[in-house]
Amino acid sequence: VFLGLRCQAGSGLLNTGQAREALREMARLESSAWPARLLTQRLLAEVGVLRGQERMADARRTCQGLIVQAQAAGLDGVLSAALSDLAAICLALGDTDGALRVSQQILARSRHRRDNFVVHALATVACVAFVRGDLAQARASLLDFAAASRSRSWEWLGLYSGLLALLAVQEGRLEAAARLLGYVDRQQTQLGSRDVLGVYARTRARAAVDDALEPSVLRRLLDLGGQLEPDAVCAWAFEPPPA
Repeated sequence: VFLGLRCQAGSGLLNTGQAREALREMARLESSAWPARLLTQRLLAEVGVLRGQERMADARRTCQGLIVQAQAAGLDGVLSAALSDLAAICLALGDTDGALRVSQQILARSRHRRDNFVVHALATVACVAFVRGDLAQARASLLDFAAASRSRSWEWLGLYSGLLALLAVQEGRLEAAARLLGYVDRQQTQLGSRDVLGVYARTRARAAVDDALEPSVLRRLLDLGGQLEPDAVCAWAFEPPPA
């Protein structure tokens, strides 16, 4: 029952009241005699619920407490998940220094591991680079991101594909950006995600192509982009910038 409630609370399918009730029921069921791995599941779910409700300051406090518990218990998997959440929360709060620091910690931990948190961390590093106007770092991080995603059967490419469109915009490759935005829109429809990185990148990229391209040209490129496969997405994303 406890783990079933954890899945429900973390699914994103419950409304605010239902999610809070699921967390309360988890707390009522808990026993201090349970192993730490099980006890941390409620905090993981709580972080997800708070993020979904955009209560980012509360989410950060909960996540920091979860990190302390996971470190004390030697729970590497829980620690990686909590650090990934914390990086995204810091970014949502505008704390780029914190987001970068936590992401670098994830990358250092993952150097000899094969978990998917490195993909999230590289996307976060790229987003920080965009915010800071460091285009070279953004490209380098996205090349690493694409390679990591490819190695995991393109895991999370769709979720963060808006960053690839933003790279094309920033490098002056507006038609490539429009194609990539077609892929972004298809992925967002399929995934149903409103991830903060994806929203930030898509919003900036779409505003740029709307201003620069004729509506009929833009529609055609968006339609073409919606049919792209991951290899083609990366080919468009990493074309050399114009001289």
